[in-house]
Amino acid sequence: MAFSGGPVSAEQVEMVVMVTGFEDRPMITNALQGNHGNVETVINEYLDDASKVGPFQAHPSPPLAQLVPADPIPPQFKRKYGWDEAAFSSERESENTAGNNTAIPGGHPSSRNI
Repeated sequence: MAFSGGPVSAEQVEMVVMVTGFEDRPMITNALQGNHGNVETVINEYLDDASKVGPFQAHPSPPLAQLVPADPIPPQFKRKYGWDEAAFSSERESENTAGNNTAIPGGHPSSRNI
């Protein structure tokens, strides 16, 4: 995710780390760039999101109905400034399309009688 907020200093990043305890510097840099270098905004955004999640969350599986530690990165902050691998692990557009799927009648070009 690219932002046009300009350069961010190491001091700005360190201030966010000191106040929040969150040490993912590339994500903090993205957040600062997205907020035009405003340290206070980034800190408030991180802490507000963290307070919504809390330190624990309910385990989704009923047999293990217990509290487990929440993801250390607040979800909204992570979605907004983090790196999402999902786009790179999904199937490509050219896979399983009608043009190359032999399970679809006439799907592969070499099997068509033109």
